Amino acid sequence: MRRAWLLLSFGDERQYAGNPGYLDEPRRLYRYDSFVPNHKQVQEGDYVFIRDKHRLQGVARIEKINPTDGEKLRSRCPVCGTTGLKARESLNPRYRCNNRHEFDTPRQEIVPCRLYSAEYEGTFLSTPEALTPQEMRAACPRLSDQLAIQEIYWEPLAPRLTDKFPAAQSLFGLPTIEALVEEEFTPPAEDTRRRAQRLVRLRQGQKEFRNGLLKRYGARCMVSGCELLNILEAAHIDPYRGKESNHLENGLILRADLHTLFDLDLLVIEPETLAVRLHPDVCRSGYELFDNRQLLVARLRPGRQALKVRWLLFQNRL
Repeated sequence: MRRAWLLLSFGDERQYAGNPGYLDEPRRLYRYDSFVPNHKQVQEGDYVFIRDKHRLQGVARIEKINPTDGEKLRSRCPVCGTTGLKARESLNPRYRCNNRHEFDTPRQEIVPCRLYSAEYEGTFLSTPEALTPQEMRAACPRLSDQLAIQEIYWEPLAPRLTDKFPAAQSLFGLPTIEALVEEEFTPPAEDTRRRAQRLVRLRQGQKEFRNGLLKRYGARCMVSGCELLNILEAAHIDPYRGKESNHLENGLILRADLHTLFDLDLLVIEPETLAVRLHPDVCRSGYELFDNRQLLVARLRPGRQALKVRWLLFQNRL
């Protein structure tokens, strides 16, 4: 599964003066170096969301990454050596560092590093005003205002993008209406009963993950309170992406039908209050007794950041 990255291209609006910045061309390529966190994680084929200080400029898929050996000019505080410097327009001394030292001239040094340019001109799609900064922040699982490159979950953002910019469908590899036309049904040769049993076991979740959630939250549905173990399933809040997704804060114990509603973003948990919220169509279908019910937790609770991503997706569904 392709990963996605939020790339900050601030230009002259950089927060810190210890970094002279990069000559980015936001519609064509993004430059960074080996001092930037996550530089090793970015791969060809990954999606990128390019934004400046105020808005999303566009989305793209990386076509090529060019690494070269190079050098980087860094400015440091002459007192403590930090690169966290801010240039002040009207105050003297001109510079102040994170540790509150003030000075007129920073200490400069040239250090060797690895330089990278991620090219995506052939896939770039301009998407002005498609997403708010708040929506992008909510989709970052490990949000940090200090990171120029940080992971962003593209799945909850895709519906909003494709609604405003249909061309984003092909960028993200989403199926068109024509591709969803059903083919003629052919009965499978495999015994469907055995296959159904395997699907139930798969749906219930990997054994260790499910057992861990049952131990953490108790053997009951966290929405309905149902204690029939055979229909209790381990639900990933953030979709499964590998072993790391089986963190217990990324899971819920849900009754099978409620698990389905959760996966369809028709049921969601408010990140702060842990109140259960249902789509109006679901409430009209006999599930209204669960709307605004409090999630059944005691001392331990699910991960807030993962719930925020699902909350955003639920809002887009509304």
